[in-house]
Amino acid sequence: MEIYGDGTFQIMSGPTSNGLYNNETQEDIEFIVFKYKEIKTLVYIIGESGYTILNYQTGEIKKYKKMDEIPNKEKQIFIEIAKE
Repeated sequence: MEIYGDGTFQIMSGPTSNGLYNNETQEDIEFIVFKYKEIKTLVYIIGESGYTILNYQTGEIKKYKKMDEIPNKEKQIFIEIAKE
């Protein structure tokens, strides 16, 4: 399990997959997480439903279904994560 910020956001390990979860609202943000990387206060997540950027300091969540929807700066980060 990975915990971000004050513990509100967590990547929980399940028997078959990992998921991004908001512990405060009991909400599944990304049910299946394939890869993720933390950079400062941002967590970049590649999941079953697409691409998610979580700012755990502000609680802001940006979701993109396709790579071509992501701004160039963030797109480069996701490309690097996918290569890892």
